[in-house]
Amino acid sequence: MGRRTWLSVVQMFVLLCILVWLDEVLDLPHLLLGTPPTSINWREALIETVLITAVGLFTVSRLILDITERERAEEALRESEARYRAVVEDQTELVCRFRPDGTLTFVNAAYCRYFGKEREELIGHSCMPLIPEEDRESVRKQFASLSQENPVVTYEHRVVTPDREIRWQQWTDRAIFDEQYRLTEFQSVGRDITERKRAEEALRRSEKQASAAIEAARGFTFSYDIATGKVTWGGAIEEITGYTPGEFAQVDVDGWADRIHPEDRDEVLSILQEAIETLDRATAEYRFRKKDGSYVTLASISLTERENGKSVRLVGILQDITERKRAEEALRQHNRELALLNRAGRALTATLDLDQVLVTVLEEMQRLLDVTGCSVWLIEPETDELVCRQAIGPQGEIVRGWRLAPGEGLAGWVARSGESLIVPDAQADERHFKGVDQQTSLPLRSILTVPLRVKQDVIGVLQAVDTEVDRFDTTHLTLLEALTTTAGIATDNARLVEALRQRTAELQARNEELDAYAHTVAHDLKAPLALIVGFAHVLDEDRTALPDEVMHRHLHTIAQSGRKASNIIDELLLLAEMRKMEVKMRPLDMASIVAEVRQRLAYEIEECQAEIVSPETWPVALGYGPWVEEVWVNYLSNALKYGGQPPRIQLGFGESASQRIDGSTEPVLSIAEGLAEVPMVRFWIRDNGPGIPLEDQAQLFTPFTQLHRVRAKGFGLGLSIVRRIVEKLGGQVGVESEVGRGSTFSFTLPSHSQVDQAY
Repeated sequence: MGRRTWLSVVQMFVLLCILVWLDEVLDLPHLLLGTPPTSINWREALIETVLITAVGLFTVSRLILDITERERAEEALRESEARYRAVVEDQTELVCRFRPDGTLTFVNAAYCRYFGKEREELIGHSCMPLIPEEDRESVRKQFASLSQENPVVTYEHRVVTPDREIRWQQWTDRAIFDEQYRLTEFQSVGRDITERKRAEEALRRSEKQASAAIEAARGFTFSYDIATGKVTWGGAIEEITGYTPGEFAQVDVDGWADRIHPEDRDEVLSILQEAIETLDRATAEYRFRKKDGSYVTLASISLTERENGKSVRLVGILQDITERKRAEEALRQHNRELALLNRAGRALTATLDLDQVLVTVLEEMQRLLDVTGCSVWLIEPETDELVCRQAIGPQGEIVRGWRLAPGEGLAGWVARSGESLIVPDAQADERHFKGVDQQTSLPLRSILTVPLRVKQDVIGVLQAVDTEVDRFDTTHLTLLEALTTTAGIATDNARLVEALRQRTAELQARNEELDAYAHTVAHDLKAPLALIVGFAHVLDEDRTALPDEVMHRHLHTIAQSGRKASNIIDELLLLAEMRKMEVKMRPLDMASIVAEVRQRLAYEIEECQAEIVSPETWPVALGYGPWVEEVWVNYLSNALKYGGQPPRIQLGFGESASQRIDGSTEPVLSIAEGLAEVPMVRFWIRDNGPGIPLEDQAQLFTPFTQLHRVRAKGFGLGLSIVRRIVEKLGGQVGVESEVGRGSTFSFTLPSHSQVDQAY
């Protein structure tokens, strides 16, 4: 406050004191109004005047001090504003003030430089034209959001520079209110953030490209904070795991570990711990359980972040390598298959033994396909039936030897059509013969059958079976078809060699038989023919001189020798006939056959006074009646000739162990699929003769071999014929004998009732 101001205040105060004193001393109101003055107490008036003056002086002094402080505050404010303005002007940030309608009331020098304008060009004008039109509404919303409770806001928007460049700014606005809480002004501080925005955009593009690359590689990222245990996931999570990003965000380290395949978990957790403790970079491959319960194979690459030598974070990428693993496994499988096919080819060409070739084929099949069982079926040219030549796996010995009618069963269908066949579930396929399950006790489900070809001709089929549903696919089919190419050639070569061997053996046997024929004709027919010729000559020369009794005896000898020669010829013809003749098996009325045999041998039975005991009823067997009759004729004839004196002969039957019917005995019996072991009936004839030494028993049924030794004891060509007949009908012959205790000759035939039940 100036000196003049102080004097004015003092003058006013003195004047006030005089007026107060005059009022008290002169009773001024009464004087002015013309009323009589009152008595004056000068002493009291003086004291009162002094007190009033003192109070006035104190009041005036306080007033003077207040005015002085206000002037000082105003001066300090002016100095502060000057300093503030200087600071604002020196700031590199943009500073401005503007009214609620956007009109600028203040801008600093940096603001002017930024927009290339003078202060006068800006103040009094709106700031909105400096902002692109598409951003203005957003800025207005920021202004409108301010209140006394929330007076400050920070936001970003674009601006247009004088050279029409679009740049980015960040502003912090404060709303200013008056005493009545009315918004009067905004004060704003801004800065250019264009470079930061460009860096952020570049980072976003880079992250987007990285994310796209990760997703293209079927991967997702992770960041594991070791201190807090928090895991942050990103990337193609749902595509790979089936979990939505929201669901997977809840997966921590324990949840992640729980989803690792149990066989892989310990190794992966060990790698994780090692990465935290010692490694900077770690890799792992493991199977991870998806939301649907299936597994995906992941490849993990992680980096360890350290601060002050301490691991603080693991970051990395998890990539879906399921398809790659499948491709690798497919390649390994393909290489294994090629190696196995190569080995199979070498093995198949290493032998010409048919059975060994087929066993090798099946062993390689089982190794390639890893299945329950395998079998190979070959077409029998004479009947067109499929015969199981070899089988491996559970119950393989039962399957071996089965015969299928043309087109019967899945194997028959493939052999007839020439087309490969994959059956996902045999139980649902009508072509599958259900009896196979009953006979083997195997619940077969998947069956893969491929034709075995040679020069486009189907010679059989290869079949793989498994108890699992839908076990085979086109990969297995292709593999098996590749194997059949080599197997077909090897099988055909082996069959040719086998056929050649059989033909050679047959020719050798026929040569031996021709020798035997010659021996028989020369030896066996010589004696009866010599008798016939000799006695005929005697009768011709001396017929008139011979007594009737002698003549009749000679004629009887001639007739007997003729019958003997005729029997030998019949036996030779029957033996030759059986080699070529094929007959159909039929149920036999064994009682009628035995009765016919007894009728044929009635003369010998009566002549020997033989006692014959037969069963009242006979079981029904399968066979060919005329041939079976010859078997009984031979057995009974020998029993009559070489039994006791008189012969006591017993005929009978009994059950026999099941017998396998295979190609080695050339049976004419056709066995249905599933019937590998045929129930047999054993028929026998027992005599009370002298018995046969053990060393001679083995030669009884051998055709022609050492025939003279056997025939010397009375057993002729007939027993070799018996063996041929019985084996041709699918049975076996036998003899049980002990010297001095008689002999029992037997033969077996398939049981008709049991075969019916097996169908």
